[in-house]
Amino acid sequence: MRDADELLDPSHTPSRRDVSALLELLESGDEKTAKRATAALARVQSPIAPALLASHVGASATARARRLLALGARIAGEDAAVVRAALHDALGDEEPQVRKAAVRVLGALEERPALRARARLESAPSVMRALGRALGKLGDAEAVLELQARLGEELGPGERRAARIAARPERVGAVHLDKKIDCLVTFHCRAGLVSVRGEELGEVGGGAERR
Repeated sequence: MRDADELLDPSHTPSRRDVSALLELLESGDEKTAKRATAALARVQSPIAPALLASHVGASATARARRLLALGARIAGEDAAVVRAALHDALGDEEPQVRKAAVRVLGALEERPALRARARLESAPSVMRALGRALGKLGDAEAVLELQARLGEELGPGERRAARIAARPERVGAVHLDKKIDCLVTFHCRAGLVSVRGEELGEVGGGAERR
C-alpha cells in the first residue's frame, strides 16, 4: 500500500485501489491535506462518484462537505446528472458547512436557478455570504441585494466584489453581434489576390478600399 506522501504527490496518478486511502486522508487530515487529497481524487481516471457518495450519510459535516468539494472537482469524469443531483440534495443538508460546500460547487457550475431557490430559504449567515458570492459572479444583482438586506451587515471583500460584478449592466466578456463599431481594419495579401479579396470583403463589409 502506498504511503500518504506518494498518494498525494501531484505527479502521481492514483488508481481506483487508492480511493479508500485518499478518502481517509480527505476526511481525517487537516485543511492542507484535504486539499491535496481532493486534487489527487480529481486525478483518478475512473468514475468514483459512487465511492464518494457511498458513506455520505452518517458522516460528519466536515467529511460530507469535503466529499462534495471533491465531487465537484471531478464532474468532468463522472455522470453529470448524478453529481448535480447529489449537490442539489446537499443544499438541503441540516449542516451549514455542507450547504456552503454545495453552493461553492454549484456556483462554479453556474446552477443559478438552484442557487436562487436556496437563497430564498437560507438563514445561516455563512451560507448566505457564499450564495451572495456565487450569485454575484453569475450577474444576479437582484438576488445579491436581497441577501445583503437580509444579512443586515456590511459585505466582506468577496461579497463586495460579487455585488460589483452583479451590478454591471453587461457581463464581462459578453459579445454583442448587433453592435456596430466604426474602425479601420487593414488586410494584407499577395498582389495577385487584391481584386479577389477586395470583392469578398466588399460583400461582407459593404465596401473595401483597395491599395
